[in-house]
This record gives sequence, C-alpha cells and structure tokens, in this order.
Amino acid sequence: MTFTALEQGLLNNTNVLGYIRAKNAERNAQAVAEGWEFWTNIAEGMAEEFANVYELELCFARDAYCEWHKDVWGCKRMPAEDMTLEEVWAENARMAADAEEQWKEEQQWLAEQKQMERDQIALGLTDTMSCGEDVELEQWEIYEAKAEAAGY
Repeated sequence: MTFTALEQGLLNNTNVLGYIRAKNAERNAQAVAEGWEFWTNIAEGMAEEFANVYELELCFARDAYCEWHKDVWGCKRMPAEDMTLEEVWAENARMAADAEEQWKEEQQWLAEQKQMERDQIALGLTDTMSCGEDVELEQWEIYEAKAEAAGY
C-alpha cells in the first residue's frame, strides 16, 4: 500500500491527544467566530484507542463513508478494508456530490409537483395542496390554467 505525503505525516504523528486538542481548539474558534449556538468536539479519551493520527482520521472517514452511502444509496456500507485515507476521502467527496445532485433533482420535482397542484386548483379539480399549504391563486393563474386546458 502506497501512502501520500499527507498520509505518511499522519502515520508518523503519534501524538493523538495533541492532535485532538488542536482540532478541538480550531472547532471552538470557528464556532465562536461564526456565532454557533451548539457544536461538538472530539472526545479526548479517544486518543487512547489509536496508535497514530492516521488511524483516528481513517476511523472518522470510514464512519462518514458509511453515512454518505446511506444518504446516497439508502443503506449503510463500510468502505473496503484496503482503502487508504485519501481514497476514502475521495469517495466521500464523490458521494457528497451525488447526494447534492439528488437533492437538487428532488427540489425540482417538488417544485413541478407544487405547480401542477396549483394548476389543478386553478381548474377547480381540487381545492387543497397535498402538503397542506394554503393557496391563494391570482386571477391570471386561473385564466392561464383554463386556457392551457382548452389547448391555447
């Protein structure tokens, strides 16, 4: 297995507690600067579970992989045991992009469904939105729906 320079540096860093404390300090500073009301940090007790920082980061990346796989494909799955940290990070980034694309497609579909329901209300076919949202149509929407229904 070949490691990148970053991975090799993480493998060589055996000060896991120091790494965790530095990451927590970064997160705390970011949270304060951005006005967060709630955030979590890495538990310092986890330092004892890992021989080096690479193992810690690989554990987190593998957990994230599992969650991204669930978001994108609907079921949790762990990455292959022989995947390096950078390979897992790359897969996580790819699945995050896939999840974003799926979300955009879903938002487009929802907008189309909402417009279709508004058209049905304008034609008098129904009087409510399936989402329970109150609808107040403008007069032009009613005329337009009737014109389209008549083939104009």
